[in-house]
Amino acid sequence: LNSIQQTFCNFVSYMQAMDTREEAKRIQVQTFTRWCNARLATQLQKIDDLTTDLRDGTKLLVLLEILSKKSPGKFHKKPKNEAQRAENVDAALQFITQKEKINIANIASGDIADGNVERTLELLWSIIARYQVAPDVGISSEKDLSSLKDALIKFLESAIQLPGRKVKNLTTDWNDGILVATLVDSVARGLCPECDEMVPANSLQNATEAMKLAEDWLGVLQLLLPEDLVNPNVDELSMMIYLSQYTKAKLKKGAPLTPIGNAANVTVSGPGVQSEGLNVSMPTATFTINLEGAGPGKLVILCNGPNGPVKVAAASSGANMFTCSYVPATEGTYQVNVYFCRVPVPGCPFLANVTSVLCTQPNPNYL
Repeated sequence: LNSIQQTFCNFVSYMQAMDTREEAKRIQVQTFTRWCNARLATQLQKIDDLTTDLRDGTKLLVLLEILSKKSPGKFHKKPKNEAQRAENVDAALQFITQKEKINIANIASGDIADGNVERTLELLWSIIARYQVAPDVGISSEKDLSSLKDALIKFLESAIQLPGRKVKNLTTDWNDGILVATLVDSVARGLCPECDEMVPANSLQNATEAMKLAEDWLGVLQLLLPEDLVNPNVDELSMMIYLSQYTKAKLKKGAPLTPIGNAANVTVSGPGVQSEGLNVSMPTATFTINLEGAGPGKLVILCNGPNGPVKVAAASSGANMFTCSYVPATEGTYQVNVYFCRVPVPGCPFLANVTSVLCTQPNPNYL
């Protein structure tokens, strides 16, 4: 019985893995098709089915001419037989490898002519990487996938201002729609301020709102649909195609920007953010935050002690004033980060050293 159960479990796992791969492929096919059509539209051409519309080589050659701004030479614009279709595909692959020096590994003309989906996607990724992703992330050529990923993640980490959260990958990290919304608002402050209040449970709504704003006001095409971005099976290449557009995003005139606060006007003071004066015998380390003149915005306070994150209690103590405290239970350095509108306030990070012995000079703040 155990053997039968194990066999059944293995079968279920295999089928689930197959479903995951098929879903990722579906998303990839749609994304690659939209990318091609965005370029082909300049010549009033369109791909309806990626597996069939490139088989005669005509649209592939037109696409290459648009991207490279070079003539691929003469070809059969209306191929009448298999031989002419094969000649077109051969001409396209020779143009890619010999003139444009794009590495397409072992992809053969027969793979494209026969409508091999995997090989067609591989070929298109090589083209997309050369003409969009690599230039967008500042790499001179398409290089290897890891180099492109590293460069894109570096840009995203620099662009996205979200306290306490880092970009760890290009797939599941984005499923809640919050990161893409924060990216939109980081590229154009005030365009999507709702990102600060978004919750993971509303993932599709989050992504839909943010991606629509990005398309309307930043010129970031929805090559990937919101429902695909929040899909746990979304593939990495489709995400790279969509996200790399943000490196060149420019805010259009008339964008509906919401006024945001100014972190530069926030002041933080008190023994809990001073370098000396704290010891483990103290019940709490306190400090105050003054938001007067900072305007509207969300306040975020984070603290890390010698053993990891430390809870900070914050309470309003008057107009635009907050009194905060944490427990300095362990000897060592405590780092306090205060963000307003996702921007570090002046003096941040604050480093407070907690000693294991009483200070020789009493701290007046604790008298």
